[in-house]
Amino acid sequence: MTGERRYALDGSVQSWPNDDGCVVIGGSPLTLFRLTSAGARTFGDLADGRAVGNSPLVDRLLDAGAIHPLLDGTGTYSPADVTIVVPTLGPPAHAPTGAVIVDDGSLPPVEGATIRLDRNRGPAAARNAGLATVTTPLVAFVDADVAVPDGWLDPLLPHFDDPKVAVVAPRIVTAGRPGAISAYERTHGPLDMGPEAAASGPAPASRTSPPPYWSAVPRRFGPSVGSTRRCGSARTSISSGGSTTPADDAGTTRVR
Repeated sequence: MTGERRYALDGSVQSWPNDDGCVVIGGSPLTLFRLTSAGARTFGDLADGRAVGNSPLVDRLLDAGAIHPLLDGTGTYSPADVTIVVPTLGPPAHAPTGAVIVDDGSLPPVEGATIRLDRNRGPAAARNAGLATVTTPLVAFVDADVAVPDGWLDPLLPHFDDPKVAVVAPRIVTAGRPGAISAYERTHGPLDMGPEAAASGPAPASRTSPPPYWSAVPRRFGPSVGSTRRCGSARTSISSGGSTTPADDAGTTRVR
């Protein structure tokens, strides 16, 4: 990323000053940084919420998931640069306007589907079939039981101004429904990776697994080695059918 911007420290970060600068521990997997006096000054600016320019230290902290960018919702990409692909078996419970609907071999066929597979091949194959038709630089995979609120892409797209970012995903929560199971899943849903932003990469020790493709925005042609970002400021809702209520707050994951 270019230019100055502000960052938030990951909740895991701790620091201790020393005669040469400071020592910082944080990120996922947990990483130790020994900073010079100049590096300690940059880290102090980061910790105090001041904007800093791009540097090897900032890149290292980003790659480790020790800091997360604070973005203002504007960037190079807009929703017009995103094609939404919805794989479905049977009529979709939810489908954003203009989405590419991929009928995964439903019987009877889904009326109005953009693409129909000759047999049921599973959601991954359906997503790939939809992806093959995409010409925009970004694609959003949204499953048929996921409800996305208006503006859900706005906090995600600025992350792609960082050329290392391959995938960005919002927080996914279970929609409010009657009953004890729904109440439990509302705060402990299996797809909910929490309210905090996080970086997800290939490291096996990362505390944040790669985001599920129930709701995720990857580049159409991502870098060969990229990272995923999970945003703490965008949220979608998932249900087992019927209507869902969009969540009132958000969380994002990034792959960098």
